[in-house]
Amino acid sequence: MPADPTSDARPRRRPATGALAWGSGLAIFLFVPFFAPTIALTAIGLLMAAVGRRQRDKNEVAAENGRNAANWGLTLVVVSLGLVAMSYGGGLFPLGLILSLLGGVAVAHIVVCVMGVLRAGDRRAFRPPAIPFYN
Repeated sequence: MPADPTSDARPRRRPATGALAWGSGLAIFLFVPFFAPTIALTAIGLLMAAVGRRQRDKNEVAAENGRNAANWGLTLVVVSLGLVAMSYGGGLFPLGLILSLLGGVAVAHIVVCVMGVLRAGDRRAFRPPAIPFYN
């Protein structure tokens, strides 16, 4: 039986959920093997902020997930650069402690991004603890 030529044969697109903003944070797996962890975390944080802000013209869930991902990305930048600044602070903090905290931040970032992708896939907003740069 041939398809009806008058029907709309284009596939329907799913509404945006903001999962792209959270998924962009998982690009850290591309950068870490080639760059220092601080540079990778900073680059990923800025990427998340840029992609997250691009979601604001989509639907309400995508806009909220994009805003939350952008806030998380910028919080990641502030924390990772703060840890690097502490390592140059005249030996107040041992370098091993700083590197351990930086590794912990990277692991927490991956967990938060996976949780964000999963929540966004369910069309729900995910709000991690982050500095509210964008309201």
